[in-house]
Amino acid sequence: MPWFNICSINVDMSNIYQHFTNDLPTDSLILDAGCGSGRDSKAFLDMGYQVEAFDASSEMVKRASKYTDLDVKYAVFEMLLPLISMMLYGAVLRCYTYQKMIYLVL
Repeated sequence: MPWFNICSINVDMSNIYQHFTNDLPTDSLILDAGCGSGRDSKAFLDMGYQVEAFDASSEMVKRASKYTDLDVKYAVFEMLLPLISMMLYGAVLRCYTYQKMIYLVL
């Protein structure tokens, strides 16, 4: 398992998730953009949200698909801009564990 997967998959993100979901209806569809290990996707699934996820690394797509039981897609953010602009998602999450979290609640 890559070091970044080991280091980030067990990070406690509950405070960030609370802030992210504060104004988000529970039936919302969340797009996890660049989902990495699938940590955030799994957390939102466990909270009852619908989640779609993608990553630009084919290896992480495999790992996240296995971890979340989602059909994680191989894609880069620019490929999905038309879907995002059509407002299909209630929120878009882009989280870098060791950098910053960017999200939009639509």
